[in-house]
Amino acid sequence: MVHVTPIAGPTILLSIDAITAIEPSPHPVVLLADGRRLVVIDDPGDLARRILVHRATRLAGATVPHASTGEVVTPIDRFTGAAR
Repeated sequence: MVHVTPIAGPTILLSIDAITAIEPSPHPVVLLADGRRLVVIDDPGDLARRILVHRATRLAGATVPHASTGEVVTPIDRFTGAAR
């Protein structure tokens, strides 16, 4: 979930899985998976950064078996060489 501030209302939490795109403009528009459009006052670059950080945090918590050893590792462990 990410905080967004609609142009006409209070800040809300929006599921990042519902966001398909962000159109930068004087009033950025968040395009949702169901076809709705949400005009926000958030900076498009900041909003995109918050979404990426949230997704990376979720991914970092995931575990998968290592392809060659079968050890359970996180996607981050693959880059650092660490295993659980």
